[in-house]
Amino acid sequence: MAERRMLSKRVTDTDEFLDMPLSAQALYMHINMHADDDGFVSNVKTIIRMVGAREDDLKILIAKQFIFSFDSGVVVVRNWFIHNYIRKDRYHETLYSDEKQQLSIDEAGNYSRGRPVVDQRLTEVRLGKDRLGKDRLGKDRLDVVANEETENDNDDKSKAYSSLVNILEQNGFGTIGGLVSTDINKELDDFAEANNGNYREAYSVILQAIKISVGNGVCKFKYLWNVTRDWYQRKLFTLKDIEASEKKRDDEKSKSKQRNYNGRPQRVEPQMITEPVSESNVDASDVAKELAELKDMGIPTKLEE
Repeated sequence: MAERRMLSKRVTDTDEFLDMPLSAQALYMHINMHADDDGFVSNVKTIIRMVGAREDDLKILIAKQFIFSFDSGVVVVRNWFIHNYIRKDRYHETLYSDEKQQLSIDEAGNYSRGRPVVDQRLTEVRLGKDRLGKDRLGKDRLDVVANEETENDNDDKSKAYSSLVNILEQNGFGTIGGLVSTDINKELDDFAEANNGNYREAYSVILQAIKISVGNGVCKFKYLWNVTRDWYQRKLFTLKDIEASEKKRDDEKSKSKQRNYNGRPQRVEPQMITEPVSESNVDASDVAKELAELKDMGIPTKLEE
């Protein structure tokens, strides 16, 4: 079982949660801290005594459906998969399989009573051969990630969020924690709002930023959010907006290079003297004068010889 647990503000910032007594809120957080990788806890009464809570606090959590309880005494955090995402290589399945079989996971990532639970890891998108690579940017800048299943399966925020988390973790961004989870949700909300609530388009824009980050070999969230914030500030809210901006920038660069080339002064090649020296070009008086000067200096000449 992991030593670190996360809490999502999507749950803890709701009026329903904040309306509970502080002791019930504290108990909920401690139950999260002691849960296994599927959100199950078998020693909830020990936790109650340890944190100084009361049985009534547990009843409140059950009544408000923040946790589900079983006849065996085991409880499970209903919003577990909203709070925490456990990587497959670190995941250990719960020991309480009988209780788990009494639950299902809805589209928002919450446990619910009903049909047998489907392991979340079996429903997540797998990139396979389409895994992100460090491709050259240019015309291929917008053609890096995600298979058709991923793109066709993001009609709402929860699916978009789950797919982005999976892609980020599989491509070197590390495990998604609480702060990063908040950032992902914020980017999705901002771009969806700019697209009239279309989370599919918001997902595509953030996916585009991931492609650029990985293509540049910079798998850092600071770099990723700089890309999305730059687009948002420039009102580039859709893929078409981004592609049009990229094309305009490339065209301007091309025109600038052409202007610089046309504005250069033309190089003038030196002219070679090709006219042969002949007797007609030589002044006889000049030759005689030079010979006289040589004679005065005591230098013999061929003419004297």
